[in-house]
Amino acid sequence: MNIKTTINVLLRVVLVTTMTFVMSIQTAGAQSQDPVEEGFLRDQKKAHEENEDIRKGGHLIGMAPKVAIPHFEKAASSSNPAVRRVAIISAALCYDDMKDYQKAEQYFLKLAQQGDVYAQKLLGLFYEKQKDYQKAVKWFTKAAEKGYASAQNSLGNSYYKGEGVPKDYKKAVQWFSKAAEQGNDGAPYNLGLCYYKGKGVQKDYKKAVQWFTKASEKGDAKAQLHLGECYYFGRGVAEDYQKAAQWYTKSAEQGIAEAQYQLASCYDMGEGVPEDAKMAVKWYTKAAEKGHKDAMYSLAVCYEKGTGVPKDMQKAREWINKLSAKGDGRAKIWLEKH
Repeated sequence: MNIKTTINVLLRVVLVTTMTFVMSIQTAGAQSQDPVEEGFLRDQKKAHEENEDIRKGGHLIGMAPKVAIPHFEKAASSSNPAVRRVAIISAALCYDDMKDYQKAEQYFLKLAQQGDVYAQKLLGLFYEKQKDYQKAVKWFTKAAEKGYASAQNSLGNSYYKGEGVPKDYKKAVQWFSKAAEQGNDGAPYNLGLCYYKGKGVQKDYKKAVQWFTKASEKGDAKAQLHLGECYYFGRGVAEDYQKAAQWYTKSAEQGIAEAQYQLASCYDMGEGVPEDAKMAVKWYTKAAEKGHKDAMYSLAVCYEKGTGVPKDMQKAREWINKLSAKGDGRAKIWLEKH
């Protein structure tokens, strides 16, 4: 999701950078071609052009949502549908950011109850953040049944996790498929995972690779990790350590700890990349700092043996102690030997 500073994408900035619950929208980014989101962006542009309070609120929101709210509330009474819509959603998001959840809910409901699918999806996310999963599913369903791809993906997640509805992998796959068919960015990874694990469909590594590839090419870090695993183990594709390392790298650079560990292992063993102990330590460290237990142990061994770093038993012991605090049995064995 790309952060813009121009006013016509003001709320997209709010969605991405200010409102934590909207961070879970995998498909509400500026690159999306979803007609629901494109429609809202058109309304934003129109509202900005035609209403002074929308412009003022948009200018102030980056400094403090509290001072922007009076402008949005004033604009919410406008007879212009685009202005009213943008103002109400803006006010709801501001109140959510201020943790005034009662007010936020009231504003979301104003539009959601009128059938606004964008507001319905946001309201579903609002309830999901509050862990009121049944209400979240209610609003995801309303928006999903009207064809909103992002809501379909969210509803699929609800069925996959069993949040607000009984866990049902088949229904999850159905909704993920509907969202993916519309080009939703988040659905391909979710669908790929279902095929990879055989959840709701027969396990099929080839189809998993197809969906992971679609998601990976759009920059989905988790999909890149799984695609790397497919190439490494030859699942659904011919075994290819070089391609595995390439996808691990893309995922690792986005901060996925497991990918960082797997990439470190590739450098450690010289699989798909030239053997490079220093690079191995670099990626073991990144993963270990995120609490990845295998990486913590491997990094301790590097310090113990002086592989890729100067030998340092004190640092080795520090990492083993951290690993021990996580209850890992390898730490106990190591400490008994040292």
